[in-house]
Amino acid sequence: DYTSMEAAVSDYCENSMSGANYSFYFASPEEDYEFELNSHPSRAGASGRIFVIEYIVDAVRKGEMQSSEDLLNIIRTTSTGEEPSSYSLVEQITGNYAEGLDRVRSFVEQMGYQNTSINRFNGESGNNAVNSPNQTSARDTGISISHIYEASQNGNTFASDVLEILASESSSKKGIAAEIANHFSGS
Repeated sequence: DYTSMEAAVSDYCENSMSGANYSFYFASPEEDYEFELNSHPSRAGASGRIFVIEYIVDAVRKGEMQSSEDLLNIIRTTSTGEEPSSYSLVEQITGNYAEGLDRVRSFVEQMGYQNTSINRFNGESGNNAVNSPNQTSARDTGISISHIYEASQNGNTFASDVLEILASESSSKKGIAAEIANHFSGS
């Protein structure tokens, strides 16, 4: 019953997260149902990197990038805040940060994400640095992770490995991204 879920989520957020900056999004396409609570943009780098990861999963699926343990390890370290960072993950796309970021931006636009803009990651400096912060929405982040999940369900082992990495992240450190990945992976 979605009405009781909406009430439970609303009560939890109001009672447990009073004063916190949060958003919640849930969709059931099979039943043409969506629920969004407090839909404000997030500027967290942890959410922004999800779109970089989705791009990489798609590029591996298309044969434009090669799956490797090194690439998976870089994705793992982006969840810890240690080096290599999300900046390094973007560099893996073409070998050049600015070109990789341009590809991710184009991908975000092609995918039709409405409330997401990927502008920069820590480590960027000089002429390539964009002053605008990243902006993501819980809705777009959830859809992005659902694309990774769908790829994993279609036999893409790289996507399965990525989903497992995302689900293993501490939800207190990575917020909505870890919670959504946990939902999809069944953790």
